[in-house]
Amino acid sequence: MTTQVAFAAAAVGIGAYVYMRSGATAAPATSATSANSDTTKPYFSGFGFRTLKLHSSEVVNHNTKKLRFELPDPNQSSGLTLSSALLTVSFPPTNGRWTPVIRPYTPTNPLDEPGFVELTVKLYPDGKQSGYLHSLKPGDIISCLRIPEYVWQPNKHDHVALIAGGAGITPMYQLIQGILANPEDNTRITLVWGVNGDRDIFLKKEFAELQSKYPGRFRAEYVVSQPEAGSTHRKGYVNGKVLEELGLGANEAKNKSIKVMICGPPAMEKALKGGKGPFANKTGVLHELGYKPDQIYTRLKSSPYGTDYPSRLSIKLPCHMPFRLPLKHLPSRYLSIAPEFANRLKTINLEVERKVPCLAIPTLSDPSLWSNPAFISVDPLPFKIFHDVYYDNNDTLSSHGLWVRQRNGVWQAKVNPSVRRGRANTRFEELRIKSDIQKAVEAITRVEAQATANFGLNKMADFTTYREGWRVDGDFMVVRDNTSFGWGIVEIELEEQIKCVGGEEVDEKWKERKMEEMDRRIEMFMEKYSWAWGKGQVKGNLSAYLDMTRGIRSGRVR
Repeated sequence: MTTQVAFAAAAVGIGAYVYMRSGATAAPATSATSANSDTTKPYFSGFGFRTLKLHSSEVVNHNTKKLRFELPDPNQSSGLTLSSALLTVSFPPTNGRWTPVIRPYTPTNPLDEPGFVELTVKLYPDGKQSGYLHSLKPGDIISCLRIPEYVWQPNKHDHVALIAGGAGITPMYQLIQGILANPEDNTRITLVWGVNGDRDIFLKKEFAELQSKYPGRFRAEYVVSQPEAGSTHRKGYVNGKVLEELGLGANEAKNKSIKVMICGPPAMEKALKGGKGPFANKTGVLHELGYKPDQIYTRLKSSPYGTDYPSRLSIKLPCHMPFRLPLKHLPSRYLSIAPEFANRLKTINLEVERKVPCLAIPTLSDPSLWSNPAFISVDPLPFKIFHDVYYDNNDTLSSHGLWVRQRNGVWQAKVNPSVRRGRANTRFEELRIKSDIQKAVEAITRVEAQATANFGLNKMADFTTYREGWRVDGDFMVVRDNTSFGWGIVEIELEEQIKCVGGEEVDEKWKERKMEEMDRRIEMFMEKYSWAWGKGQVKGNLSAYLDMTRGIRSGRVR
């Protein structure tokens, strides 16, 4: 086993196995792989990495291949839900680095097909992962992780318009198959697929068959920017005029039960939906046609599940009672002095969390698994990978309620002085500015930390966390962590950001009351949905790591 493969196996942790191709030889299965070989349950049930062995590959067109991967048992189901994707991890020989290449791909075969998972992969000129996948031979192995997408609910919308650009067609194809295969789902589907040339329409036959089988339920329209001579497809780009011609214009925008879903290059998504961020131009083609934000769902390829930008700004009054002001209503005179105003703002980040050992169901993304009462809403969060390095000096900081770490190379700290009174570390303020962290360290160690490396602290923990998450009922974040040393945990979290003007500090008692209120909300949330939480030993990732490396220290809360 090479050094790179050994590092990869350690990094992805229990249930993960990273294969680095060398010629046509497949790496042998590891004990972690064997542990996931129970064929009595779906292969991707639960959370963790799985391996897939390539069964066959088929050239679809000039730059696209269909890769069929076999499951351990030909009768085993994948367990993937509508809609979901696989996060693939590999170490391509041409990468030239020890870090892995990680890319999401959406399975395109029917999700109920036993024994196989199929990926349709477009080859990009400089695509490290697509080039690597195109080079695979039968018997080669890849490592992947199931990640959620949009939670589809049958008949929630009368009509769904799917707008795809290029390779963004694959999640649309999965969704189309799933909707039409469900006899209880009467949703009408319009697909608009924008491509560069006629030869890029590699699913034309499949869509024609579906259109013939489900007349009135499904139709596919193609928009080609550079059509061949004699092409029968619409020429141009997906713009307002084209959408009007296809019956998706201003009149259809008035239909409150329509949902528009977009997946394509970032430039296309931005043109259709408008920019993101508090100061970005929100005007896009769909906005001009009259579509409301809650009628549109999109994801950027550069960030597979999008980024949520804050829509509200909290400002502290001298009486220490913060109020929340919608950012869109912030007077323009404040925006005109934004640089000066920003220099006077200080952000207080409060977070409250509660831990459970696991979820009682495989995923929150599948409404069919929910019990009563059902969640009001569930939106998948971006899949994240954290490399955390924690620092301390013989527990000097943690015993005073301070935890200092570098997360993906950025300094952070959690502050909870109340831990000295025996309270579990579920309520804390997070410091994100290096100078604030330095002051907090110096206040405890009484040693100037500015001129020393790592604030004069020693490394006490080093591990990677793979995080899957959901935003539930609007405010609550439910995250499921799987660590590189084999520990897993589920956390239910609430976060609050407070903007302080003029450099004044927020009263500590007010912060404590605020976090107590947040904690009560989480408690009520967990009681309401008690069916969703697994039972068993509860221990945080850092505590589990330290117990593993240096033994359990009774009575210490981390």
